Parts: sequence; C-alpha cells; structure tokens
Amino acid sequence: MTRIPFRHGSILAYTMIFFGGSVIFADSKNDGWDIVYREDFNTSKHLARRGWGFDPKVFQVRSDGERGCLEVNFSGKTSPSQFAVYRQVLQRDKEYRVRAKLRAQGVRAHPEGRYNRGAVVFGAFYSKDQTWVNGGAYPHGLHAAGDWEEITAGPMSLFPSQAHYVQIMLGIEGCGRASFDWVVLEQRDNTAAPTLRSPANAEIVRTRRPTFRWTSPVEHCDVAVQLRRSPNQADTKGFDFLDFKKDTAGLLTANSPLDAGMWYWRVRERFTKIDTFHDSPWSSFTVPDHASDEKISDSPTTILIVTKDDSSPRRENDRLNAETDSLVEPDENGNLRVDGKPFFPIGTYRMENPELLARAGFNLVHDYTFESTDENFRKKHGDASRAEVARSYLQAAHKAGLKVFMGLPREKINDYDETFLQNFVAELRNEPALLAWYLYDEPAVQRVGMHRLWKLRKAISDVDPRHPTTLVLCRPELSGIYGQACDILWVDPYPLDHTPAEPLEMVSDWVNQARSLLPKRQPVWVVIGAHDIRYWNNPEDALKKLGPPDRPSHEQLRCMTHLALSAGAKGILYFWPDTKKYDIQKDTPKIWENLIRVVGELRSLQPFLPAGTRSEPVPEPLRSWSAEANGQKILTLINPQDKTASVPASRLKQLLPPNQIEENTQLEFAPHEVKVFRWDIPKE
Repeated sequence: MTRIPFRHGSILAYTMIFFGGSVIFADSKNDGWDIVYREDFNTSKHLARRGWGFDPKVFQVRSDGERGCLEVNFSGKTSPSQFAVYRQVLQRDKEYRVRAKLRAQGVRAHPEGRYNRGAVVFGAFYSKDQTWVNGGAYPHGLHAAGDWEEITAGPMSLFPSQAHYVQIMLGIEGCGRASFDWVVLEQRDNTAAPTLRSPANAEIVRTRRPTFRWTSPVEHCDVAVQLRRSPNQADTKGFDFLDFKKDTAGLLTANSPLDAGMWYWRVRERFTKIDTFHDSPWSSFTVPDHASDEKISDSPTTILIVTKDDSSPRRENDRLNAETDSLVEPDENGNLRVDGKPFFPIGTYRMENPELLARAGFNLVHDYTFESTDENFRKKHGDASRAEVARSYLQAAHKAGLKVFMGLPREKINDYDETFLQNFVAELRNEPALLAWYLYDEPAVQRVGMHRLWKLRKAISDVDPRHPTTLVLCRPELSGIYGQACDILWVDPYPLDHTPAEPLEMVSDWVNQARSLLPKRQPVWVVIGAHDIRYWNNPEDALKKLGPPDRPSHEQLRCMTHLALSAGAKGILYFWPDTKKYDIQKDTPKIWENLIRVVGELRSLQPFLPAGTRSEPVPEPLRSWSAEANGQKILTLINPQDKTASVPASRLKQLLPPNQIEENTQLEFAPHEVKVFRWDIPKE
C-alpha cells in the first residue's frame, strides 16, 4: 500500500529557471487566498524563461479553440509518470495550494504501476541544493475522458525543514493524454502557526522566571520558546530556543532568572518525526527591576500562555507522505503483511472488552460509533471530536495487542465531505493499532455507488498510502465493480439467516465468486455470522418464545470457518449483535463458548494461515484446504452437509499423512464435521 514517490530523473535532464521572488496577482478564487503565480499556456515560447521544466517530446502547447493549453501525450513506456514542473521560493509564514483546470483524454493506469492517479496536479517541495523533498499535496486525478474540470492540491501548511521551493507538478501518473488550460499557485497567511495568547503584547510581568504554558500539546511535537532582547534576527542577544525544563505536561520554566528590561519572545512547534516546524509571530513583555526571582505559576498575569489557533487544527502529518506509520499491504498472493511480517486477520465488529477479546484469540476489532451521524456521536461523546475519541479507541486496542479496522462517518461519505474525511484520516494514520480504513457496510443495498467510494478511496490514499481500504458486500456478484473502490473486499454470507437456512457451503461459494471477479493480488475476506437472526428485531419476545439463542452451533461455526479457508479467504471476521439486541457473553454463553473454541483453533493453526492455504481435490461431498509451514503440513477435510458422509480413505491416498490411516478404512463424517490432520514433512 505504499506509494511510489515521483522519480525526477526525466525532468532534471532539462534546464529550469527559478524565480526567487513572488508576484502577487490581484484575482483570487476565495477570500484570503492570493495568486502568486498564474500560467495560461498561451504560447510555449516563454515557458522556459518563466521557470518551467518539461520534456518537449511529451509536453506541447496547443491551441484548443480560443484557448491555449499544455498537452501531455504519454505512452508510459519509459516510466510510470511524466510531469512538467515550476518552482518558487517557499515562504514559511504562508500556506500554499495549487489549482488547475484540466481534462483527461483516454487516461488510464500504467500497466506496471500500483498507485497511478491519472491526469494530476501536485503541490510539492524541493530543497535549496536541488534535491527532492518528500511531502506535499496529492489529490485524486482524472481517468478516462471528460470535459474540463478543476482540481485543487492543498492547502499545504506543514513544510519539511529541508524544503526551500514549493513546486507545481502537472502531468500523468499512468498513460494517455491530458490537457491543462491554466494553473495557479496561491498563498495566504499561515494560520497554522502557534498563537500567543498571554501576556498581552508589551505587558509587564512580575517574575524573572516566567512559566510558559502550552495549552494544546500535540503528540510527537516539541515546543521551544525563543527569547531575544531584539526581534531583529541579526541581533543574537538573548536565548535562541532555550532548552526549558518540563515541570509538568505542557509547562516550560526558564532555567535562570531573566534580566530586567524588554524581552521579545516567540514559540516554535517542531514535529519531530518529520522534522517540520512552525514559528509564531514575535510578541514582547517587560521584566521590571523589582520583579521576583521566583517563578510565580499561580497568577494568570505572570504566566505566558501559548496555544494554537482553535480555528486551524493541525496534524503532525498534514498532507505529508511521512512514512512514520506501519505499512500494511498484501503480497502477490493476497496474504496480508504488516511491516513485512505476515498477519492473518481474525476479527470482530465489537470491542466491549479488548483484553477479553485478545485473550480469546482475536487480533482485529471495530466500533460502529465512528460511522454514526454527528447527532448520535454527540449524544454518546458530548463535545469530544471524532478524532480524539478514535485516537483513545486505537490506543486502547494497541495496549491490548489488537489491530483496528476504522470506520468512517457515513454521513460525511454520503455528502462527500472530502475535507473532513481526509483530516480524520490524517489525524489517525500514525496510530500503531490502525490496520485498515473501513469505507462502508454493504454499500450496494444502501444505494451508495461505486464511483463515490472510488473517489473516497483515492482521497484517503492521498493522505494515507500505507493502510488499505476495505468494504463489505452482501452481493458477491458485484465484487468486480466494488472491488475497484477498495484494496480488500469482504463478503458476508449468512446462511443461517435465511428461512429455511441455506447450505453452509454458501460461505465458500461467495468467497469463490468474489475471487473469480478480482485480481489475484487483491485479498478477499469473509464475515461469518455468530448471531441468531431470530432475535434481531424483537429480542425480548424471541427470548420468551424460543428461549436463549442456540445457533450457530460449534459445528456450524467451525464448518463455515474452514469452508472460507478452503475457498482462499485471506481474513476471517465474526459478526454478532451489540448489547441492545442481546449480550453474547451473558445472554448466550454457549454461543460465546462455541465461538471462542473456533477462534482458539484458528490461532493454533498459525503460522499456516499467513503462509497461504490451497484447496485440494477431494471426493464429494467433502471440501478441503492444506498448507505447509515450519517443516509441517496440515490437511483439513470438511463435510459441508447437514447430514453424515462416508468416504473411503483410498480415495484420499495422495493427501492423507503417510502410514497413519489404513487404505480400506472408511472416513466417517458427522453433519458439518471438520477433520484436521497435521504431520511433519519427511526430510529428503
């Protein structure tokens, strides 16, 4: 799932001219944004003089009716991408965005690339010594063909310390033809800088040892206070970002008393993982001759309070591709890897008790609260933000040793609030418990189209390319369509929900159907029902009429689980209702016991599962799967029927462990029975 950074060799071969200053144009699309550079591509004559660099064999300026446009026609034979680039000196007290009007003409993904965005507009960075600096703004691009459309990259407000230029990149990730009518680089004052709230400018304080309070600490962010006798950068009298001692969280106290007189001060936020910083504006205060040498921390007039502007929340990884988080991706066979290590998901949609779930053998959890409406979320969590609650949830899961598939607010998806969704993802992408982004629950039956989810997947991947996206379908025949909108596709066959119940082989049938419609590398996971649908709508009446829920049985749960593995499922999750229906542990202890036994068996089969399973040819009605790992082999034989089955061992001669079963033996299977054989592979 990692993105391949843009390679610059093809562009750097051509001469570029850089402008050191900025020209502010009067027109602006939105209040607060000024256009610092505009290009209409009317002629190619002056582009090089203006600072543009591109391959003239690929890029040409053409007339399109009354307008001129920059056109790229790229076969993709030499590389998976091609760009035209313009650079301008970066001002760190500003934030930037790039807007362009473009259209795609037969643009398609490069056959060898995994993360091709199509016809694209990027905002990026370059260093003073002419090297690429990772980071920037990467919106989704345009594929196929269409009319003119405007795309915006940004805003960019966190700048890596090595960044000296902000650069526009126009081109194609993939192959085909694209046209660019115009492009603008815009800037505005960087509201992301820290704000100094107290004391007021030029205020007189009563202590030579002021305490600086940081009221909104950010994880992985260092805070330093710079004290000068003059705000002139050439005047070095004073202390340059002193190393203050931390008395308590958010408090910094001067090491030694300050001399009497006026002091200028400002604050630097430094995001340690990506070596990016923001400086506040200068402010001042006066230390009188009679000021105390003691710190006075109980008086608001003597504490210098530092806070962020509440209207501009920021994240450590805002629009930056800083690869500080875990990398989750499938291998060539669809088996999941986390930071290169195999991981087979054994999950659930609930996390009422993380420690209990971890002890039971689960390794993946979820909570629907993050998919709820704003109104319902506020009823449950008050004024806390979704990101704050989600971060606490992720950290609790991590503490218990669990991974999370994180749901997104469906209200925001339905309205396609891309800004909110990208910000939410950016807030949480570095949490170690995060495994995947859960886009939607059964979108087809909820009339959520593939195209909307495809755009959402692109928007999420632009912010977090290191965690996959997922969704679940209850219509496996649509897997080929919705599979384009996610990285991992799930199906949720619930044979016991039907009246009468469907054969349990519905589980393997759905997995096989989904896999047949998707690329080999794209994983298919399955959700197995650990609930009793008869208690869904009116659990109290059902309890009176039927007694406690008694299905699925251990045999049914175990059979469905192994049928999923026989069909090549790369992850297994179990679904049961929340406590509003019935409490699976307290009200149905037998079902809970059945489930825990099956999950425990799955854990005992590690590391066979991450190694990958394969189906073996066996006589009807049996189904099977096998795997090898650590010098051992495992063979599982499954009777999917609700009646007994008998198969001669001679018909399984090539599969069964050597010298353990007589050939004339009949293997007897009870309804839904699963037999597991495990043995050491003979050394040659």
